[in-house]
Amino acid sequence: MTRRAKDVAESARSAVAVTASSVWRPFVHPWMLEDAEPLRHAMRQLDDHLPRVEAVLARTGMNEAAAGDLVTAIRDVRNALDALASALDVHGTRLRDVLRHHPTSLREIRSCTNVLADADGDCRRAVEAAGRALPTLGNLLARTPWATAGERPRGRADLEALPATEARAALARDPRLLAAVTDPHDATGPAWLAPALGDADDDPAVVVAAGSLLRVDRVRRACTNAGADAVRRAALTHPRALGGLDGVPVWARCEANRLVMRSELRRMRARDRELAREIAVEHDRDARSPWRAVTGRVLDAWLANDAATAIATVDVDRATARRADLRALVELTRRLLHDRVSQGRGRWGHRQVVAFHPDGRVVELWGTLDAETEQVAVYVGGTGTTVRQFGWPTNIVRALFRADPTGRTAVVTWMGARFPSAIGTQSPFGRFARAAAAPLRDCVEGLDVPDGVPITVVGHSYGGTIVGAAEALGLRVDRVVHAGVPGIGPGVRSVADYPDHDALGRARRVTRYALTAPGDLIRLWRRGDAALSSLSSVPFAPARTVAERAGEKILGADPMTLPGIVELDTGVWETDRDDRRRGEVLVGPRGHADCVEPGTTSFRRIVAVVQGEDPREITPPPDLVPFRR
Repeated sequence: MTRRAKDVAESARSAVAVTASSVWRPFVHPWMLEDAEPLRHAMRQLDDHLPRVEAVLARTGMNEAAAGDLVTAIRDVRNALDALASALDVHGTRLRDVLRHHPTSLREIRSCTNVLADADGDCRRAVEAAGRALPTLGNLLARTPWATAGERPRGRADLEALPATEARAALARDPRLLAAVTDPHDATGPAWLAPALGDADDDPAVVVAAGSLLRVDRVRRACTNAGADAVRRAALTHPRALGGLDGVPVWARCEANRLVMRSELRRMRARDRELAREIAVEHDRDARSPWRAVTGRVLDAWLANDAATAIATVDVDRATARRADLRALVELTRRLLHDRVSQGRGRWGHRQVVAFHPDGRVVELWGTLDAETEQVAVYVGGTGTTVRQFGWPTNIVRALFRADPTGRTAVVTWMGARFPSAIGTQSPFGRFARAAAAPLRDCVEGLDVPDGVPITVVGHSYGGTIVGAAEALGLRVDRVVHAGVPGIGPGVRSVADYPDHDALGRARRVTRYALTAPGDLIRLWRRGDAALSSLSSVPFAPARTVAERAGEKILGADPMTLPGIVELDTGVWETDRDDRRRGEVLVGPRGHADCVEPGTTSFRRIVAVVQGEDPREITPPPDLVPFRR
């Protein structure tokens, strides 16, 4: 067979495989292709803890019947996980092999997925039954000293009468009390905070210019006047109000958000069961019409494919997609709630969540904000910064934090607004940057960074456009890094468009840097923006009007061509990682994401900016030989 015939045959096989995948993708869920090791790990954890639980129950003299129900429920969950892991070992392995070597064998694929789906359903039903069989805390504590320890707080009023340590303990042991104080329909704050939340006393002209930044300042002053004890008690009794309020001390917001995340996990589980019922109804409705059955499968396949939705998203309401998003949020919430990480200076603790909203907005702090802090950095990710992809900006922020061995750098991961998720249908427009600008500005102000401590904000891709839009509103910042940015803010044509003073009257002296990999496709968008800028200067009024209005809606000028912004070279990979090789030049579409990755010259230059050094003095190791693929 000739080389050309081989190429044609390979292309035909690829086309058949792609066509087949579009058929089986709707019923091959991603978890069916995963390894069973995480389930085995959970089983080992249960096997390890069960003897300890039994020993504690026996030693404390708890109700024998209730204790027996608790142990039985744990064993039932363990057995359910074992059954699902066994199914994955056998049929999951077989499914992966079939998809790799015989992707058109739909009957065999469906056979494997049916067995796995049945095993998943059995596991879920067993876990839900075990949850229903769990004894209440009152039954477990019957005839123990805790049962007669006095009447427990039943609501916020009872909780406010307790010392902070007792209130914290009461919330830890009583889920109903926690649900009461974190009711999503009751976001009222303490009485002493109410005057700070209005703007009746402000000059209307100042309100228009400063907006919510004034409220941040009032909230900060109200917390200072109330004192640490009052703020600590309010974080326990009004966690939903304080957890998301810029201007409240960061330590209080972190404690409040831990309570909110605990209660939201329970609500998310209930919502997951509701969505399971909605999916069943949706599938029944689709089955009544061949057209709806086909479109439903195509939409489910599209929305489940991260690569497809990264290019173009579809504005449809499918319960399957909403459930997938919910489960991603549940997984992220669990990690934020339970992970213990290093916070620098020899300190370990839970992750510090400065803001958490059930719609997926999260702000996380790494490190410590105190008198010993020497610099603060805020990282704003780009398109696709969502609950599903929160791990990537977290890895970058963790690396920025660890780059300072003294632990005197605090770094914030900011996902406090909705980001565009599709580069084709959402990223080209500035509405997301405009909507995120004020929340970013208020969040940085609300960190209450001490005077004299420099703040660096790093924006990658669309995140740089958000940073530029926030700068136009008077963002408090000393240094800005634009990495692979399509524009420096909607309507911004030069650094002269940024204000010299923020909305609170403080002078702004900002040093700005920009870096973009050669061949990065983001440069194509900048050419279009440059064309609009040229069109706005032609002596034809209608053309100028169209260009100016379009320019307001898109992303701003190219930071690599503006006076007042220091241009940096992205450099090379300085370490081997995955399919990247030491010495490989950051170039092309891959260079767009790689320019903020640890292990590159560009990342070391960003670290230098954060730490107040001259990034232009950072060069690749002398023994490294650059090359391009």
